[in-house]
Amino acid sequence: MSGSASATLHLTAAASTKGERFLIAQCKPYQGQRSGSKPKNWQVLRDYLERAEYVRFKRAMWDDREADDGMALAAYTSRDPLFDTVIATRDKDMRMLPGIHIDWTDFTLTHVPKGAYEVIGPYNGLVYGHKWFWLQMLQGDSADNIPGIPKVGEEKATKALAGTACNDEAYGVVATAYATKFGPDAPDIFVEQAALLWLRTTSNAPIADMLRIVPAKASIKAALDRLIIRVKEQRETLNRINAQAAAYEDAARAEQH
Repeated sequence: MSGSASATLHLTAAASTKGERFLIAQCKPYQGQRSGSKPKNWQVLRDYLERAEYVRFKRAMWDDREADDGMALAAYTSRDPLFDTVIATRDKDMRMLPGIHIDWTDFTLTHVPKGAYEVIGPYNGLVYGHKWFWLQMLQGDSADNIPGIPKVGEEKATKALAGTACNDEAYGVVATAYATKFGPDAPDIFVEQAALLWLRTTSNAPIADMLRIVPAKASIKAALDRLIIRVKEQRETLNRINAQAAAYEDAARAEQH
C-alpha cells in the first residue's frame, strides 16, 4: 500500500529499561494496570521474534527505550518522512510522529509532514501530528496507565484544544489546565506526564527530548532538571541492589560447589 522497498520490525526487548518510564512515573505506576494474562501464543511469538537464529527479516531490538521510541528515531531523523518513513502499527501513540501512517484495519494512508501540528486522517478522522501529544497530556493514556488530568477525557481534551494551531498555543492551554488542577506541583506533574508520553530519539538524557516541542520555560526546565536527577539516582540505587543480589547468588553457588 505504501510502496515501501523494505520493512523493519521494532521490538522492545524483554529486559529493556523502556526509557526509564517505570522510574519516571510517580503519579501512577507505568503500565501498572496490565494483568499477567496474555493471548494464548504470546510468549511463543515473543521468543521467536527475540531469538536471532530465527530472524530472517530486518529487526531493531531496543534495550534502552521502547519500540515506540525506536520508531520515533526513524521518523525524526529521516530526510523526508513523507518519502522514506512508513509507520504500520495499531498503537495509537505513534500518531504524533511524522511519516506515512497505514491504518491497521483498512490499510488507508494518512500523510503527516515533519513538524505538522495537526493532520486529520482523511479516512478515519483521527488526529495526527503534535496535537495528538497535547491531547494525551490532557486525557492521559489508559493503555499505559498514564493519568493526564483526572476527569478529563477525550471529549473535554478535544474541546480544550479546539482552535489551537501550534505547539505554543497548545502548551498555553495544557499548562493552564495543569496549574488549575495541581497548583504549585503543576510543573513537576506536567514534566512527568510529558516524559512518559513523548516519543524520543535519544537514550542519553532522553527525557529532555520533549523540549523538541515543549517550550523551555524556566519552570519547565527546573522541573525537568529535578526529574532527570531523580531518575538518575533511582537508576544508580537499582543498579547497586542488582549488583549486590548478583554477588550474593555467585557466593551461594560457590559454596555449593
